[in-house]
Amino acid sequence: NYRLTDIAASLGLNQMKKINSILIKRNKIAKFYNEKLKDLPLILPIVEKIASSSFHLFSISITLPEAEKVQKKLYNYLKLNGIITNLHYLPVHLHPFYRKQGFKVNDFPNAEFHAKSSLSIPIYPNLKFESQKKIVNLIKKFFKKY
Repeated sequence: NYRLTDIAASLGLNQMKKINSILIKRNKIAKFYNEKLKDLPLILPIVEKIASSSFHLFSISITLPEAEKVQKKLYNYLKLNGIITNLHYLPVHLHPFYRKQGFKVNDFPNAEFHAKSSLSIPIYPNLKFESQKKIVNLIKKFFKKY
């Protein structure tokens, strides 16, 4: 149960006034990423023409055979170059509660593969174009090794 504080509610209401601008900026960044990263061994987010996305995250999945090893190397490479990424998410069936219920590794291989092969690159409304280019160029440079 989460009860929003008055301050958090006030901030949320203020953000709602900017929601269209925020979504436009996030979608523009996502479009840039999709255009520039499309030829790499990655699965990129797909948004059908009849749908839209808030691009809360921009998660990329590595399609190389050694995806888990490559994911960790890419994560560390970007971090060393000043780009903070996130790894997402431990599959639900591998959380302690569900393990106690009898779920185990390999019960849901797609979820496990996603967790081992994906990371989220920066995407937020005020991400400067120069930063976007730096992120793309670093990812391209990294994959030239593979």
